[in-house]
Amino acid sequence: MNAHVSIDTAAERVRSVLVSAQSLTLHSPSHRAELVGRHQVLDDGRMAVELPTDHCMTRQLISDGQQLAMIEVTDLVPVPVRDRIRCRVTLTGSLAPVGVGTDDGELFALFHPSSAELVRDGQTLTVEPTVLADARPDPFATSEAKLLCYLSDHRRDVIELLVQLLPPEQRLGMRTAQPVQLDRLGIVVRLELPGGDHDIRLDFPTPADNLDELNACLDALLARARNGRQPSP
Repeated sequence: MNAHVSIDTAAERVRSVLVSAQSLTLHSPSHRAELVGRHQVLDDGRMAVELPTDHCMTRQLISDGQQLAMIEVTDLVPVPVRDRIRCRVTLTGSLAPVGVGTDDGELFALFHPSSAELVRDGQTLTVEPTVLADARPDPFATSEAKLLCYLSDHRRDVIELLVQLLPPEQRLGMRTAQPVQLDRLGIVVRLELPGGDHDIRLDFPTPADNLDELNACLDALLARARNGRQPSP
């Protein structure tokens, strides 16, 4: 399978993965916690996490005050395809308690990243914490999964028309096509072919910063497909 074609920076991708993730794995030197819906990415790149009251990591953090920690996130394609892993993000740093929730007694803690690592397309990229703090996520990071599922489940006509933008030889023997990535710069469609899967990026004519602009960019691609014009090389 061809690797994803993507032109966002490593820092932008890390920020996008972190803000869109529904779950993450938090490691301390002695414990591990699977957190679902319990983190928030702050503007300066730090992460706020909520730890269950009865977790052994919580008790140790209260006792120690601060400890080394690592966060792992796996970014998955939200639609049914054979290989769903798009990238993996690993952050190392320190975790410190900041307070106890008044309602349920859960511990609020701040994770301060000292390094970030992105594994994508068979490459491992390192992101410095200052670069990560300055980066901003893609404007569609938190809505991408819903948009891709909508296209896959309810707008097969759009996907089939977008595929017509590809040269016939790239579509030869195609069994199906699925949208696997969407950002401000374009959409990636995965072709299931007899020899394996193949990911193709279709670039938007201009970057999209909101839903109206995204719809306009998709309409431009669809109009080009209806006119039988393929993207410029």
